[in-house]
Amino acid sequence: YKKALQLKPNYLRCLANMGIAYSKLNDDKSAKNCYIEALKLDPLNENVWSYLRSIYNEEKNNVAIEISYRKDLNELLKYLGN
Repeated sequence: YKKALQLKPNYLRCLANMGIAYSKLNDDKSAKNCYIEALKLDPLNENVWSYLRSIYNEEKNNVAIEISYRKDLNELLKYLGN
């Protein structure tokens, strides 16, 4: 995935798939970063919001879950301090 992103940095599907791979490796921080980068390319992508929401569900982060249902990337970034 990293090589693919070097060749095509705005490859949303690659970012989402890399997030899934990180999630399967229990590296939720890296997974969330991938999902957020993917959402910067397509802020209304329901699949990516769903992947991200599943991590926030595991963390029991109710604020982030609520923001994810609204698909408000700017609010999420503000909440996360980005």
